[in-house]
Amino acid sequence: MKRSKKPRPTRVTVHEPFEIGRTIKDTRNDQVGVVLDCACQYAHPKAAPVYSYLVRWDDGQVHALSESAFSGGHGFLPAD
Repeated sequence: MKRSKKPRPTRVTVHEPFEIGRTIKDTRNDQVGVVLDCACQYAHPKAAPVYSYLVRWDDGQVHALSESAFSGGHGFLPAD
């Protein structure tokens, strides 16, 4: 059985990162935080960028979160 080759996508869909000052909610601990900074890295020249965020929570702690923390059931949601 011959498999047909599917063409590889030439364009990568890039989503917009959260802006600095965006409110983030941690549903597991009922905390609210604010994005302090955003960084971007590329795994490959044709790959979509991966965003990381510094978030200051209402109790004063600062944590780094990857964009993967906002997908699935990790409990982090943009509040705005």
